[in-house]
Parts: sequence; C-alpha cells; structure tokens
Amino acid sequence: MVSGRPNNDKRAHKRARKEEPHEAAEDSDGAAASSPEALQDQLVPAMQEFDINAILKNNALAAKVDDQAITLQNQATTLNGQAIIIKKQANVLHRFERKLETFAEDPRAAVETANVVQDQIGRYVGPVEKHGNRLNFLEAKQEGSGNFMLACLQRMGEFTSQLKAVRAELAATKQELATTQQELAATNIELVEINVALAATKKELAVVNQHVNAIQTVALRWAVLMIALKKANIAEEISEAAWLDVPSPSHNYTMSGCFLHWISGNGDNLPMMAVRLAMAAAFGKHLSQFSTAVTELRYTLSSSELDGGPPPPCGDSVWSIFQHGIDIDPERAALISFWQPANHLEALVGKSPCPAKSMVDPKHQDSMLIWSYDQMQRGTARLGAILDRHNVPADSMILTFIPHGVEWSLVMWAAALKCHTLVCRTVQLLHSSLPDDQQVKEYYFRRLRPAVVIVEDEESAAIVDKLRQDAAAAGDQSSDSGSSFFLGISLCPLSPARRASGSNWISFASDIVSPQPPFTDEESSVSAQQVRDRPDRISNIFFTSGTSASQPKGVPRTTRNVCAAIASHTAFSSSPRSPEIPRPGTVGLIFSVNMMALSMTSPLIQWYNGGTVVIPSRVFSVSANLEAIERCGVTNMELMRSQLVLLAKHKDFAPRKIRSIRVIFVSGEIITVGYLERVREMLGVGENVLLVAGFGMTEGVGALGYPPSVLEEGMPKPLGDVMPVGTATPGTRVKVVDVEKKVSDTTRTPQNEQATAEKEKEWEVVPWGKQGELHISNEAYVDGYLDGLAPQMFYRDRKGTKWFRTGDLAVIDESGMVFVVGRMKDIVKSSVGFFNPTAIEAFLARHLSVEVCVIGIPSPMHGEMPYVILDRLPENGTATDVSEMFSQMMPGGSGFSLGEVITLKELGLDTWPITVTGKMQRHQLREIAVAYLKTKDISGYALDG
Repeated sequence: MVSGRPNNDKRAHKRARKEEPHEAAEDSDGAAASSPEALQDQLVPAMQEFDINAILKNNALAAKVDDQAITLQNQATTLNGQAIIIKKQANVLHRFERKLETFAEDPRAAVETANVVQDQIGRYVGPVEKHGNRLNFLEAKQEGSGNFMLACLQRMGEFTSQLKAVRAELAATKQELATTQQELAATNIELVEINVALAATKKELAVVNQHVNAIQTVALRWAVLMIALKKANIAEEISEAAWLDVPSPSHNYTMSGCFLHWISGNGDNLPMMAVRLAMAAAFGKHLSQFSTAVTELRYTLSSSELDGGPPPPCGDSVWSIFQHGIDIDPERAALISFWQPANHLEALVGKSPCPAKSMVDPKHQDSMLIWSYDQMQRGTARLGAILDRHNVPADSMILTFIPHGVEWSLVMWAAALKCHTLVCRTVQLLHSSLPDDQQVKEYYFRRLRPAVVIVEDEESAAIVDKLRQDAAAAGDQSSDSGSSFFLGISLCPLSPARRASGSNWISFASDIVSPQPPFTDEESSVSAQQVRDRPDRISNIFFTSGTSASQPKGVPRTTRNVCAAIASHTAFSSSPRSPEIPRPGTVGLIFSVNMMALSMTSPLIQWYNGGTVVIPSRVFSVSANLEAIERCGVTNMELMRSQLVLLAKHKDFAPRKIRSIRVIFVSGEIITVGYLERVREMLGVGENVLLVAGFGMTEGVGALGYPPSVLEEGMPKPLGDVMPVGTATPGTRVKVVDVEKKVSDTTRTPQNEQATAEKEKEWEVVPWGKQGELHISNEAYVDGYLDGLAPQMFYRDRKGTKWFRTGDLAVIDESGMVFVVGRMKDIVKSSVGFFNPTAIEAFLARHLSVEVCVIGIPSPMHGEMPYVILDRLPENGTATDVSEMFSQMMPGGSGFSLGEVITLKELGLDTWPITVTGKMQRHQLREIAVAYLKTKDISGYALDG
C-alpha cells in the first residue's frame, strides 16, 4: 500500500534540503513547525520501528483513502492550515488531559492511555512522510486524531459508567446505613425496655431481700432465744408455763410480751409458742440469767470472720501481669520518666512511629521520656538478651542500688521475663558510712550472694567490689543461695581501667544500649514460650523496717504471692471506675522510694490494667511530684499518710497542680475522719476527689478492698472517728481474734499431743464490734520470713489453712467492714488496764487541728503512762487544755491519768521521726521522750532505766 507508492526518494531529498529551516522553526516556538514538511521531519524518528501496514490493514479504510485521494490533493495547498488545525486539536487534547487529571486514580490511567495514543500518532506519521505519501500522512494524521478523540470519549464513557456504579454502591451503602440505624434505634428501644424491666426486677429483688433479711432476723432471734433459755436453765419453767392459759390476741401484752415482740418481730400474730415463752420470760427470778445468755449468744453467732469467696483466676507467671497490659493497647504510654530526656535509651527500645497515647499536654511531651507498652516490651526483650549473652544462670538474684528511672523499670520487667529474683535497695544505703548501714550491706552480700548487681556509676561499682571481697573473706556457709557467678552493670560509662580489672563489669549506656553484635529480631521480641516461671519461685525480696540492722527481716514474695495479690486487688476493682476516667486510662504516680513494696506493687496494678506509671524524680522530691502530677495528668496516687501531709504543706503546692487527681489511696497508719477532712481542706479538693483509706503490708497486699457498689456511695461510715480499710476481697479470709484466749486441750497424751499442739495455734474469734488482732489468709501473703525469722507470725489452722498475724488491732462491724485501730505493740499497758492510744489521737487531732501521737512511757508505779506528743500547741490553747480534754475522753473511774503533754519543739525535733517508708517511728519517739523526761524534775514519777 503506502510502501509501494513512487517519488519517495524525491520527497526524502526535498525534506533533507529543508531540514535546517524546520529545526529553526521548531526552536523558535517550541511546538510543531508551521510547514507540513517540517512537521513530517519531526515525526519521522518516531516512525522508524512502526509497521504502517498494521495501521492501514483494514480494506474498507484503504478504499476510503483511494476515494478521497483527489480531494486530498486539492487540500495540499492548505497544508499549513491543516497543520494549524491539528495543533489546535492537540491543544484541546492537552486541556482535556489536564481536565482528566482532576479525576480520581482510574481517570489518571485514561490520561496515560491517551498519551500512548498520541505517541502512536507521532510514530506512524513519520513513515508516511518517509515514503513520500503526503495524502496518507494527512489521512493518518486526521484518522489518528479522530481515533484519539474517540478513545478519550470511550474512556470517558467508561468513567461515567464507573461513576454511576460507585454512586449506586454509595446509595446502597447509605440505604444499608439507614437500615442499620433503624435497627440500632430499635435495639436502643429494646435496651431501654430491658433496663426498665431490670430496674423493676431489682426493686422486686430488694423487696425479696428485705423479706429474707427479716425472716433471717426472726430466725436468728428465735435461735438466740431458745439456746439462751436452755443456757439459763429455765427449760422446766418453760414447759410448765406452756400449759398456762393463753390470753386472747386482743388482750394487751405484758412487759414480757413486749420483750418477746422485740425478739420475734411478728406483730399481733405471735405464734402460740411465742406467747408461752413470753409468759415464761415474765418470771423475774430468771430474767437476768436470760438476758445474759442472750447477750453472750448474740456475740457467739456474730463472730468477726469474713470470707471473700473463691479466689479469682490469676496468671501463672509474673510476666503475665505485664503481658495483660501490653495486650490491652501496645501503643498506650506505659511509663513516663518526668526527669529523664525524651531520647534517653532510644537505641534500646526503638523510636515509636507515633507518640505514645498519654495524658501529657503535647507542648510538654518533648521535655520528658514517654515509652509505650510496645517500647517497654522491646527494651525488656533486649535487656533479657544481654543477660543471656553473659550466661546469667537461671533463678539468679539481681540486687540493685539505682535511682528511680526507666532503667529500674526495665530491670523489673526483665527480671519477670527471665524469672530472676529482684531485690531493690537505695543509692543512699550503698554510699552510707554509718555502722548500722554497713552491717546491713554486708548482710545483703553475705546472705543473698547476688549474681547480678546494678549500680549507678563507677564509684558505686568499687564499693560493690569491696563488699563482695569482704563477703568472700567471711566465708559464710550458712546460706545456700547465690553462686560464684557475678555480673556487674553500671548505668554510666566505665573507664578502661575498670573494664580491664577482670571484675566483669559492663555499662548500661554502651554495652546494653549498643551491643556488639547488634540485637537480632528474635532478641528484640517476646514470646510466651520464653517464660518458664514457677509458683514457688521467689520473685522479690523486701525488708521490713524497724528491725535490728544486723539482721533485717526479709519478706520473700513468690510468683504465687505476686499473681494472687494483683488478682485479688483487681477483682474487687479497688480503684473506683470514675466516669471521667474510662479504663484503661489511669495514670499512677510512684511517690515512694523504689525499695518499698508499695513502689513496686502499685506499678504492677497500673501495668496490669493498661495504665501509665509516672516516675517524677531521680530521688524523692515533693516539688518534682507536684510538677509531675500537673504536667502528666496523674489520676491516681497511693502514698503514706506522712507523705500526703508533706505534699499538702509544701511551699510549691497549689490546688491547680493536682486538678487531674481523682483517687488518693492513703495508708501506713490509722486514717481518721478528722485527718481526711483536714487533708481535703489543705489540698483544696472537692467531693470529686475520693480519699480512700487503704491497707497493705510488706508481707502482702490485696486482702482488703472496696466493692464498686460501696465506693459509688462514697466512703463507708466510720467507726467512731476511724475510717474502714475495706472488706475481704475474693480469695481472702479475715478474722479478728482474742490473743489472750487461745483454745487448748488440757488433757494431753502421747496419742493426742500433736492434735493438742495444733489446737494451741487456734485463737478465739471475737464478736462483731470487739477489738482484737487481725489475722489474714490469702495466697498473696508470704508463707514466712527469710531464714525462718519470727515463725510465730505464721500458722495453719486445723483445716490446714495458712494464716498471717498482722500485729494490727482491728474491729469488724456488722456490715463486714474492717477497721484497723492500732498496733498491738503500741498499746499502753498500765497497771489499771490496757489503753489503745488511737482513739485519743483521733479525738485530739480532730478537735485541736494538730498532729498527735500518744505513747506509753515506762513507769515503775503505773507500768506505763500515756504521754501526748504534739507537733505544736493548738491555737489559743495550752498543755493544760489538752490534759483536760484527755481526761474527758477517758471513761470515768478508769484510773488512767495522763503523764504530760509535750511538743516536738520541746523534744528538740522539727518533724516527726519517720522511717524510709513514711511510717511514724514510735519507738524512736519514745526513746527521745524518755531522754527528755530524765532531764526534768517529774516529782513522783520515776522512769525505768
């Protein structure tokens, strides 16, 4: 076809002569040349590899071209005009292309197709010019333009169809949404109806419960009556009186009848037996015996015992506590270190792709370290990998002397992951030169023999090396714990000399953050198969305060203890569900030093619930705590009573700084109504902030708490002035016993000697409302102290149930609330009786607005005498006024007399002596008071010693 047409050589020669003008014209306007020859020259290179026969193979199209040959010859003179028209068409196509670019992703594909068509136009025009067929060139150009427009229109039709389909789908989706909304509205209506029915059912249930309680009350009273009558030995009189004439129900009851009316509560429809009993009770000679028997029996039937029910399910490893929080939301902030820079240890935990979810104002987020649960998990896995690389043996002891910070938190997580025992002590203790502290440190290294010791810097590392050498030289073989393996970790970089000393020290800042070789993917993640925990493995060891320095009392908490504590605590949901703080969303502050049981248990509860833990400062600082509360949006605080006072009285305190707080758990000492009222006033907080009196010990936590239904109505009623500390949580049994009345068997034979020994471990449970020692049974409490110290504090009853003697004086009321009213060791033992100072302290503190401590001072004449210590004299008050108020509090004829009223200033003290855990050191205050009184003329009172 085109390839067979003549004159191709002439046209090529003619095109060659016009090549330079063509290029100049193209350069001048940057577009198509004005002459057809130039346009052909421009298109020839693109046509080199194009098969024109494939374009013109349609026979009908070829015939059409022949028919139009003559017509197209006449148009040769107007070639320039046609070129201009083609150029305008190209411009239109370009505008159309730009218009198509505004469409979505699929229209862009159409534009790309259009560009391909344009390229093809250019590629097949060149061969037409090459073969010298101007007519074919024009026809191909026109046809190509028409085909391009047709393709674009066709593509636009496709787009329109797709758009219609999308609109149809959207309409269908809107219809489905409308249907769903209608169904949701119907469901809401059903839910409202269900709620109404539920409310009605609850009302019916309340009525039924009232009837049941009434029936139980009547049954109890009848039981009391029947047994009391038997105990009063008047059964014969009852049987005789039963045959007496029964008065008509319309008759007025006698005094005895009214008494029985109170006993039975049956109104005018008293049963026949009730009337006969009423008549029998009228015998005056038996009335006093009857009343006494009733009273005794009521106490017997209402003993101070609580059972929280079966224990809740708990994890089988300490790591399961952390994993529970990770699973809730790995992107939520797990830890905020207020005092450490935002990029600290970033190479270890990795940089999160987005900021961790937290309550920190975005403008403050760059000024503190915030790690998500995902980052904590990665950092823990890598720290655990370092321990594995250095071949730390299984079940090793890790002893730390480091400040609060993310390193301490990572060590806690890693110890749980790798199932090592963790013991935390303060930096101050390691650097202390006091003789008592030195003995304590020597005991730790001699008794615990830690495999891993983590310290702050190289100076601390040198102290540890010396302590280890001394322990090795002592050669103590009494302990089988620990091993010869040792790995030291310093948070700060180490000098070459330390590294070359052969003492096996590494640096957290370099060897752990950027190890060689780098961490693998496997070392950077945690799998459930990695954790091989055991219920009886010792997870942590804490040490109680108040013991001798040479022999601290260690409290080993096992995996079972830790998991049971978290399960009991969270099952009761001791933290109230405030509607303003949806779970998980709580932010807890570590207020205590990191060697305390509270500072490790409280974060565990937060992490289990998917909350955030805030570390305010390197060491304890009230001002740093206040600033952290304000900037980090802290919602929950657990702190000691003395710490709360420090917070409220600090010079930097302002109510606005704690506006995010919703719950404050206060523990450590007796919490009274007056104290909470004064604290609420000092803090300037309203009823929206819940002040809760909590209970916890180094030996265990989670045994006592508040059901959500109780906290919804605010704190329960106090007992006198003392606030309750909760009731038994699931998995807990509680009892209050009289330690002076052990149950024992006086007959002892070789056969029953073991049974007798078991009976001697039983105590008589006191009735409701009576004071006694608090005993607790819960898997969260330890089985004994380290090295078997103080074994008398732990026992098992006849059924094999283990119990712990708390040493606390407590009362259980009829509602099942437990009130801790003092410590047994703080009781003032006078020659006229025992005296619990708590009530006096609460009364004086409330009415005088001062801090009070009542202690017993030894006296050869009175055994002990109560002395009142005040932080200051009350405003417009004197010591005599306090003495008179004390006398008014004591029951008449009790024989108690007050020794003296003394202020801290008189004792040479600025503040109360407290332990590192924030508790009042009463024994130290007593020693100071005795030394002070010995310098005075106290007339008739001679102090012992």
